[in-house]
Amino acid sequence: MQPIELAAGNSRLGLAPSKGGVVTHWRMDEWDVLRPASPDSDAPVDSAAFPLVPFSGRISKGRFRFGGRDVSLRANFLPEPHAIHGQGWQSTWRVSSVSPTSATLSLTYDAGDWPWAYEATQLFELYDDHLKVTLKLRNESDRAMPAGLGWHPYFRLDDAEIEADVESIWISDDGGIPDTTEALGPGTDIRSARRVSDLSLDHAFALQQTAVRLSWPLKRRRILMLGDPLFQNLIVYTPPGEPYFCVEPVSHAPNAVNSSKPAEITGLRILQPGYTIEGSIVLRVEAL
Repeated sequence: MQPIELAAGNSRLGLAPSKGGVVTHWRMDEWDVLRPASPDSDAPVDSAAFPLVPFSGRISKGRFRFGGRDVSLRANFLPEPHAIHGQGWQSTWRVSSVSPTSATLSLTYDAGDWPWAYEATQLFELYDDHLKVTLKLRNESDRAMPAGLGWHPYFRLDDAEIEADVESIWISDDGGIPDTTEALGPGTDIRSARRVSDLSLDHAFALQQTAVRLSWPLKRRRILMLGDPLFQNLIVYTPPGEPYFCVEPVSHAPNAVNSSKPAEITGLRILQPGYTIEGSIVLRVEAL
């Protein structure tokens, strides 16, 4: 399946349906809005962005109990022992529709170690100054299914600054699995602009609203990321020594299927047969 490139004004968006439904690049006026995919790797983690369906983050050891059944998922990001980010990012998507400025990618999943069938779609709509990504997940099985959505973009580090409307942070144990929230501290409070290179984060935040401001003062550029209320959590990852960072709007906290907290807190959705969850994320590029 051939890659796709959308164009709107001076904006260009590349998609690779057969390589996880990933974004390969988003370029505007010769500026890489997202970190472009590596030319030497087809791995989704080396792309510009990839989808998270039907859950985001880690499920501890890939195991949980739901609806009276025990579920055991394969570890899909070795050497980690956990299941992470669902099946979408490691699957081949099909092109349902495409135009010069938009494309819909679809994935049909037949029940496997994830014991529910589902249909997922990604709709990309490109404009000269912004990108809108709409994610949708429909339960195609005959039983209720735990469900979630998210999007995993990569940004260039350079002199980036971040500011987000977060209200608390999920704290992880040594295995990277959080189940407790606590107040923001000096190293985690990003409610006012912080230089990303000064942060050491691999955390999920609970949001007041999905409003994130990313700025690159030397480039005189800013991205305003806005999301539907579905996306009530935000993952921020600032890997030390790397030239990129990640800011991921997601619908639920990591390991929500095993959490001791109620769904109202974790954001986990219970999707009945034939029902759908859907949410959009808009990234708008502005001049500083």
